[in-house]
Amino acid sequence: MGDRFFEEGMKLEAIDPLNLGNICVATVHKVLLDGYLMVGIDATTSTSGSNLFCYHASSHAILPIDFCKKNSITLTVPRGYDAQTFTWETYLKDTKAEAAPARLFNTDYPGHGFSPNLKLEAVDLMEPRLVCVATVKRCVGRLLLIHFDGWDDEFDQWIDHQSPDIYPAGWCELVGYQLQLPPGTVHLAENQVVRNKKTKPFVYRRKKKRRVFRKRISQDPKSHQENQLAGDTNTTTNDSQSPCPAAPLVQLKAEPEEREIVRVQVKVEEIETLINPPDQPQKVSQCEVKQEKAEQMIQSGHQVPEQSPLAGMIHQTAEKRETAENGGEHKGQAERS
Repeated sequence: MGDRFFEEGMKLEAIDPLNLGNICVATVHKVLLDGYLMVGIDATTSTSGSNLFCYHASSHAILPIDFCKKNSITLTVPRGYDAQTFTWETYLKDTKAEAAPARLFNTDYPGHGFSPNLKLEAVDLMEPRLVCVATVKRCVGRLLLIHFDGWDDEFDQWIDHQSPDIYPAGWCELVGYQLQLPPGTVHLAENQVVRNKKTKPFVYRRKKKRRVFRKRISQDPKSHQENQLAGDTNTTTNDSQSPCPAAPLVQLKAEPEEREIVRVQVKVEEIETLINPPDQPQKVSQCEVKQEKAEQMIQSGHQVPEQSPLAGMIHQTAEKRETAENGGEHKGQAERS
C-alpha cells in the first residue's frame, strides 16, 4: 500500500450503504486496526456518529475522487452544492481537506464476462432473504449496476462482479429456493397455466336413486324376518325390470333384546368342625419285636436260640408292662359300665 495509508479527514467517494444505487461524497473519520475504516457520508450530518459505516480498505464500496466524473455517474453531493457544477477542487478548498491517494483503492480490473442486458438472479441487499429476477444495467470496472426487473431505478444496486449475492438464471429452481418474480408477471403466469389446461368433455350420466334403509328393531323376530324376505322379493322384481345391475343388499343386524337380571340371594352357613390332632405313634418295644420274630420262627419250624439272661429280664419287664396295661383297660371298662 506504499508508505502512506488512509488518514482521518481524507476525502473520497463511497457507495451509500442505505441507498446502494447512490455514490456519495464521503470522509474518513477513523482508522481502525487490520485495514478497517469508519467512513461517513458528507450529505448526512449527525453529531452522534450514527451516519458512520465500517468499510475495509480493499472494499469495492470506497472509490477515489473523480471516479463518478470519469465514468459518467451522477455523484450525490453534500447539501448546499449542485451536482451539475460540483468540482472536487473547490470542495477540497472549502473544507480544507485532502483527497485520499488513488493507489490506496482496489480498482484493479482483471476483466469479466458480464455485459449490459444480461439476465441473472440477485439478492436484494436491503432485504437479504429475497432473491429477485434482475438485469445487468451497467458495467464500470469491477462494479456492476444491478436493476431489479419490474421495479424503479431508485432500487438499483452497485455490487462487485465477484459478489456472492448474484447467481445465474435458474439457480433458485435448482436449489429449491423461492424466486421473486417481477410485479405483474405472476398473473400472466397463472393465465398461461389456465390456458394450457384442457377442459374435460361433458358426459351425461343417469343418476341412480338412492335407497334409504332405516334401522328397525322389532320385538318379534319372526315378523322381522318376514319383512326382510318381503323386501328382498321387491328388490329382485325391481332389479329385473331396471337395466342397471343392482348393488348387493346389506342385511341389517338386529340388536339383541335386553333381558331382565334377577337378583338371587345366597345364604351362607358356617359349620364348625373339630379337627382331632393326629394320633401319636405308639412306641414299639424291642422285646415285642423279638417275641414276634420268635413266634414266626416257631411257626416255620425253626429252633429258637436261647436267650441271654439280659434278654430274659427284658422279656419279663415287657410282660409286666402288658399286664399292667391290660389291667388298666379292664378297670376303665368296669367303671364305664
